[in-house]
Amino acid sequence: TGCLACDENAKEFSNEGAAYCEVVQAGYKLNEEKSGVEICPASRFSNLETVDCEACDGPGEFSAKGASYCAVAGPGYIPLENRSATQPCAIHEFSQGGVDECSKCKIYEFTKSMKASKCEHCESGSILNEARDGCVICPRGEFAGINKTLLECEICPESTYNDEVGMSQCKLCDDYSLEPNSDKTACKCKKGFIEEVKND
Repeated sequence: TGCLACDENAKEFSNEGAAYCEVVQAGYKLNEEKSGVEICPASRFSNLETVDCEACDGPGEFSAKGASYCAVAGPGYIPLENRSATQPCAIHEFSQGGVDECSKCKIYEFTKSMKASKCEHCESGSILNEARDGCVICPRGEFAGINKTLLECEICPESTYNDEVGMSQCKLCDDYSLEPNSDKTACKCKKGFIEEVKND
């Protein structure tokens, strides 16, 4: 009887004296001698349809050693440079997943921690704090409107005031008042009127 060749195209191999051909399993490839297998290194993969270990080089792709497919970095993560695993996005950066690089937040946006999937912004009446990891409320006499790009609270304009914190706009002095005081926290009453006292 003669010897039959294993079908390399079908990813078959055998050792000397073998009675049958073996098939290369997913996550492996034939060695150079076609007598055994080698495990696919990290950042590569193989399956029953591939001849060699193929590179994981698509957007956000990575793989561990012996992988049968390329995984994709999820939200808040990107692949390591060698594509063997993932790493979290740094603070003030974000990723929605499936990308190779984290995106930076805009100057008026922030993230509360690493591995963020999106940037946040401060609500009306507040601005970004110095650490860029949260918001601070505007004090009395100042305001922050719906413009999300504000980096500092604005002083109430002429003839307006704010007697509360965290306001998105300033109030107009009424007909019984004069111009606001210097810190724009109240309006001076006209002669014959007194300031209304609020009960907290």
